[in-house]
Amino acid sequence: MLATETLTVYGLMRFFRDDYLARFPYIGKSYASISEGLRGMPLMGYIIFYQVVDEGIEILRVVSGYRNIEQVLGEE
Repeated sequence: MLATETLTVYGLMRFFRDDYLARFPYIGKSYASISEGLRGMPLMGYIIFYQVVDEGIEILRVVSGYRNIEQVLGEE
């Protein structure tokens, strides 16, 4: 899928939601210290933050891995 699709944040989010993370939702790192149930998966310099839901996963936010994660997520 990624080979023929432009590598946009939307494309990456769709790839992870529809395929890999949906099949293995607990593979991402737990960020429960920031927010209960929050998980993250690094990809190409970004961290895709998501939570596991009954239907699979829900992508919450995509943040540059170079940012202060606690500060960025604490702004919400």
